[in-house]
Amino acid sequence: MAADSVPGMGPDTIFGNNISLAFTGPEEDLFRGWFDTLADGGQVVMPLEQQVWGDLYGALVDKFGMTWMFNIENKDAPARQAN
Repeated sequence: MAADSVPGMGPDTIFGNNISLAFTGPEEDLFRGWFDTLADGGQVVMPLEQQVWGDLYGALVDKFGMTWMFNIENKDAPARQAN
């Protein structure tokens, strides 16, 4: 997966914080639970919110400094209805 930088993330990364782990899928309850667990003691960079592409998306840095991205698919979004 390739992604843009999140706000506040500059090019001067420190070894270990220059990658992000991403989850994407339709399992909203499961992903919300993981998001909340990883956010405990960490920092939410972007809360899980509805995005213009129709999915819920959020990002956080856990208490160990690892960046996580969550995309919860909206099965009813127009882009997915064509599939």
